[in-house]
Formats: sequence, structure tokens, C-alpha cells
Amino acid sequence: MRDFPWWRGRGSRVFLVLLASMRLVAAASTPLDAPPPETDLRIQISPAAVEKLIAAVVPYELTLDAGLFEEVVSLSEPRNLEFFSGGIRLEMLATGSPIGFRATIHPVIRLEREAASRQYRVRIESLPVDLGLAGTFDLALAIPPFPIKTLSEFFLSTPGKEIPMGMEILEIQVNRRGIELLMGTRFP
Repeated sequence: MRDFPWWRGRGSRVFLVLLASMRLVAAASTPLDAPPPETDLRIQISPAAVEKLIAAVVPYELTLDAGLFEEVVSLSEPRNLEFFSGGIRLEMLATGSPIGFRATIHPVIRLEREAASRQYRVRIESLPVDLGLAGTFDLALAIPPFPIKTLSEFFLSTPGKEIPMGMEILEIQVNRRGIELLMGTRFP
């Protein structure tokens, strides 16, 4: 287990606030399906929070091998997020270099669960870029799917004792209300 210095001294207060907010979210949300029996926590992430997260990730640069040269495509300015069952659509600005272009793109991002490992991953399903006379190119294949870490381990600071704690994501649901995480907890 790893210790995070920013957590020391704040752990118990942060944990109490987290628990209180989760109870409010749990009371306010209505489950789409019955949660797994080992669910201890239900966290609802609002569309506004997801938009802030995506804004923190950009600008995101893709380097594309065009044979004789490499084209760098920079993605920025995420806006107009639309949540649907299992994914998100949004608008972004794409700019290129050395072949200069500027285009509004409409990527589609999907949440998937691998059948064999039961691990979640995020995949860019569609990332079309219209380059005018050069045509439209779907850059989705240039971004490999990335896994979502489902287990977090840390120490919970209590008066006089550091308690190891694990939080595991059991299920993730994307719907019009945002993203819902169903989690289990582990203590020693």
C-alpha cells in the first residue's frame, strides 16, 4: 500500500465529508439495476464534474505518422457534453501542425467492460476530423483504449493510528445523469 502525504492530517476529515456526501448521493439517486451485493458506496459524478475532468486532460496531442512526416493533432476546448447509456458525446477543437488546420470535432467516448478480465476501459469510438478537400479522417484508431484502475489502496488517518483501506470499483454506469460508481471497501 502507498501513503499519500497530502492525505496525512486530513484523512479523517476528508473521509467523514466523503461519507456524508456519499450518503446524500445514495439517498438522492435511484438505481437502474440492483447493485452487486458487496456494494458499500455509491458515488454519482455529475456531468459538470466530468466536463471539468476532461478540461483538465486537454490539450491532448496525437502524433500521427503520415509517411514522410508526422502530423501533430492537438485536441482542446471540450464543450457540449451529452451523456447516453454507456458513453459520452462532445465537441472539441482540433488543430494540426505542420499541416495547419482548425476544425470542430465530435468525438464519441465509450465505457467498456472486458468480458474475460471484467476490467473497465475507456475507448474512443469515433473521432472524425474533416480536413476539407483532403477528406474526413477518423482518428479513433490513433488513441488506444485505456484501462480504469479499479482498486485504490491508501491509509486512513485516525487519531493515533493509520488504517490501511482499499476501495474497489465493482460497477460503473454511464447514463444521462452522469457517471455512477458502485464500490466495495476493505479494511484489515
